[in-house]
Amino acid sequence: MRAVMPYLTEMMLKQNIYPRIEEIAIGNRSKVDRVVGALQGRFEHKQVELCDGDWVKEFKDELLNFPTTGIHDDMVDSVSLIAQIANAVMYFEDLDDEYEPLDWISGY
Repeated sequence: MRAVMPYLTEMMLKQNIYPRIEEIAIGNRSKVDRVVGALQGRFEHKQVELCDGDWVKEFKDELLNFPTTGIHDDMVDSVSLIAQIANAVMYFEDLDDEYEPLDWISGY
């Protein structure tokens, strides 16, 4: 979070848009535990569909070789964090009755 926040703050100031930002709690789990916990069930139940693109071959290679040392796994790790965000529940009780999100899908 500390590595990204200065860039986000700069973008918010430039665009005059201030989204709610919450840190993802990964706890003391290893990367392997995070990835397996977030993605294994989704792939087993065919809840993940990979669209076409230049990145798909590289992503599949990372995924099929995971976990391994010496090989990049940034894409797999990023997708597991996206899955964790997708599982997050947003509560609107603390917001004003007049609150209207800019995007109803993301809730912000």
